[in-house]
Amino acid sequence: MKFNLLFFEKTDSIKFGMTSEEIQAVLKIKPKKFKKSEFDLSSI
Repeated sequence: MKFNLLFFEKTDSIKFGMTSEEIQAVLKIKPKKFKKSEFDLSSI
């Protein structure tokens, strides 16, 4: 997948400030979530 980058602004379709859900919709993927360790406080 290729993107054209405009520094400090956006790519072709992904813009700064977009939510995770908006980016998933643009890329048409669902991320695989994981924990770095069993003590990871940001675990899902």
